[in-house]
Amino acid sequence: GMALRDVRTAVVHYTTPGQTDDVLSSIDLVTGSETIIRKFVCDISMPGRPAPPEHHGGNPTIGADGSIFFGIGDYGGGAIAQIPEWNGGKIWRVIPDGTAVQFALGFRNPFGMAWDAVHQRLIVGDNGPAVDDEIDVVTAGGNYGWPYTVGNEPPIADWVPPLYVFPRIVAPTGLIRLSGRNSMLPRGYLLGAFVTKAIYYIPDIDARPFPDPIAIIEGETGPIVAVAEGPNGDVYFGTGSAIYRLIVPVARREAVGRN
Repeated sequence: GMALRDVRTAVVHYTTPGQTDDVLSSIDLVTGSETIIRKFVCDISMPGRPAPPEHHGGNPTIGADGSIFFGIGDYGGGAIAQIPEWNGGKIWRVIPDGTAVQFALGFRNPFGMAWDAVHQRLIVGDNGPAVDDEIDVVTAGGNYGWPYTVGNEPPIADWVPPLYVFPRIVAPTGLIRLSGRNSMLPRGYLLGAFVTKAIYYIPDIDARPFPDPIAIIEGETGPIVAVAEGPNGDVYFGTGSAIYRLIVPVARREAVGRN
């Protein structure tokens, strides 16, 4: 995953060969030089031993103070998401001096997230094991249940239930908070999905009861992995083979407008 820190600098999350570490690094987009910000060892019981290739999370996001938020999945191991000493199954906050703070735990594979500076919270899409894909509102210190509860399973005391559970498998990926510069999509969030090849519009994350996200497009491209908003409000998204500019279908405009 990748996020822009400023017009010259990208923050990138990747794994080393064999998935021995999850790496957060800074890339100078003019010179191409890399500065490693932080490495997170995958197997704390034997550092350097390869970890499973799945569930390493995805896109970072940048907070107003320059902090980097990003998730690391459970490497397919489930239980480590509840063990604070392990890096997997967690969301991390890396402050500008490079110090890493465990922000929240109990995630399976938190791929995309967006920081809400006003309410000091993250909006996160977490991939469930079956029909359990979630949208979570994540605040510091929260425990989000995996692997002991997920989706619509009964919540556990003092653990935070999901805001929304999709009724079918969508595989949530990239997530952005809209800036207000797009006249058709003036507020809220956009969430990409891998399985349904969709972009979902969430007009108001605080609406209660929480309505179903609106599929603005679905099945028209390959699996969607990333969503971004340009400086003039144009929305772009990426699949495994192409980058697209989103034009809201005419058929969806009334639905978007009503919300």
